Amino acid sequence: MIALGPSQDSVITISNTDHRLQDVRISLEADTSGRWLAVADDRSQWGAYALSAVQECLERFFPQASESAPGGMNWLVTGNLPQGAGLSVSLAPASQN
Repeated sequence: MIALGPSQDSVITISNTDHRLQDVRISLEADTSGRWLAVADDRSQWGAYALSAVQECLERFFPQASESAPGGMNWLVTGNLPQGAGLSVSLAPASQN
């Protein structure tokens, strides 16, 4: 389950109710080709899942960078799926530029 709320900046902060997982902060940056990129401060498995979800949303809903960035958000994620239950981080991007 995910709860969303707006933030006052263009940063997406993703928190998990499992306090073993640290918050992930994702900034939104325009690259030289005119598209939005999500750049995470956390390269852990949890951070890679979060980054992948945000990048997919950017590509789908904001295909071209405009004068203003998409608004920032605060996410709170919870669930009861145990770690190692068969989900793969292979869905996450391999690297960031």
